[in-house]
Amino acid sequence: MKTKKYCYLEPEFPDEGFLALVLVVNKEEKKLLTPMKPLFGSTQEAINYVTAQEKAIKKIGYEILGTVLYGLKLKNKVPLIRDYWEKGEGKIGEVEASRAFMKFMKNPRLYQVLVVPREKGFVVAYPFYVSDDTKIVEDFMYLSKEVVDMRAKNAMMYTIETSFGVNWEDKKLRENKMVSSEMEVVN
Repeated sequence: MKTKKYCYLEPEFPDEGFLALVLVVNKEEKKLLTPMKPLFGSTQEAINYVTAQEKAIKKIGYEILGTVLYGLKLKNKVPLIRDYWEKGEGKIGEVEASRAFMKFMKNPRLYQVLVVPREKGFVVAYPFYVSDDTKIVEDFMYLSKEVVDMRAKNAMMYTIETSFGVNWEDKKLRENKMVSSEMEVVN
């Protein structure tokens, strides 16, 4: 029987990246916030990704109202341990992440985001207050449903450096004026 190896690979995290949050609405005017998981290398990469997702979003009865992009900067390592993969089933999933990102949008400068490695690329997993201690992040890792490359030694925290919106009609960058209190998350 082959034993699994954990936490031996040092991923090469980018120094900077972008997080994309997409606001969608259905015919009943129900608005939802949808975090796009990948860590994007540029604003254009993020816009292209959201554009590629637009067909799937329309298929479930929603239209894109706009996208908010946040520029991220590498802050510090978050060590990963074998126990994170040997836990039971996680309790924190997509709905909980969407709710956390709605709070994040009210004042992004109060937050940092956890970026985790996958076998191919990096994903923005969850926002944490800048003042949160490492125990809160560790608890998240134990309770998360997030897929993480078990070979990785570390995840990374990124700070929020910039914020701007994308007008979805013309795909142009604009000043961010979306109000998170208008959004709702559903199961």
